[in-house]
Amino acid sequence: MMNANEKTTSVASNEQHVRVQPLQGVSNFRDLGGYIGKDGRKVLWGMLYRSAELSELTEKDMRDMEALGIRTICDLRDEDEILTMPTPAFPAISNVRVPLIPTNSGPVVRQAYDLEDVDKSAQNALFGQPDQLLVHLNRAMVQSTAAIKTIFELLLQEDGTPFLFHCTAGKDRTGLIAALILMTLGVPRDTIMDDYLLTNQYLDAVKIAAKSKAKMEGQGEIPEEVMKAVMEARPEYLSAALDDILNQYGDVEHYLIQAVGLTEDSIAKLQDKLLTN
Repeated sequence: MMNANEKTTSVASNEQHVRVQPLQGVSNFRDLGGYIGKDGRKVLWGMLYRSAELSELTEKDMRDMEALGIRTICDLRDEDEILTMPTPAFPAISNVRVPLIPTNSGPVVRQAYDLEDVDKSAQNALFGQPDQLLVHLNRAMVQSTAAIKTIFELLLQEDGTPFLFHCTAGKDRTGLIAALILMTLGVPRDTIMDDYLLTNQYLDAVKIAAKSKAKMEGQGEIPEEVMKAVMEARPEYLSAALDDILNQYGDVEHYLIQAVGLTEDSIAKLQDKLLTN
């Protein structure tokens, strides 16, 4: 498998591709191109990007994003998160909000400062098993089939790509959507997991944690292992969602057709759009 942050050069075009985009005001901004997918074809570079929240983009960052040709930003966050950390307006880029967490999933922890809204009795139960915070979230998101369908429909639009999707840390909501897209393109699960875990290398967790603590002034001390569990990408988080899909539907294509509502034709169209020989 290609090294996840390897620079690759096309002999025909002498064009160099970089996995991680070096922007100043956002971390974990990555290109999903270059991975080997269906029939040995590769995911196109410069078509799919994932990142953390964009509220601190510099003017240079914004120019660099426009230079990437991004046509759609898909914001997976809820309204309260967007109000707190809004994305700057881009005249030539469509910014679409598609919240991914189902409203009927019960208490969830999207990021560290959500612990403030979890009542003490629930906190006590959760603190005994901190990994379960994000396991629960990932399983809940599998049920957000209407939102997932909307995301795939945005990808299929003729002018929808290059396409950037993000949440707050670019970890769990973003990680699940990245996994579903890459699985649809035939990328192996091991490669998808490696890409998911790159968040631990490229997310500015210190900055995200600082923002969280600033919003948790009324909250008692959160155990360190719980904060760490919320801030990290761990294999068991994404695996919880993917295992639920595979156990119920056999493979991601059946999930997308039976649960999400896509068609075989639309899946084939997406593969042709995002894969190259």
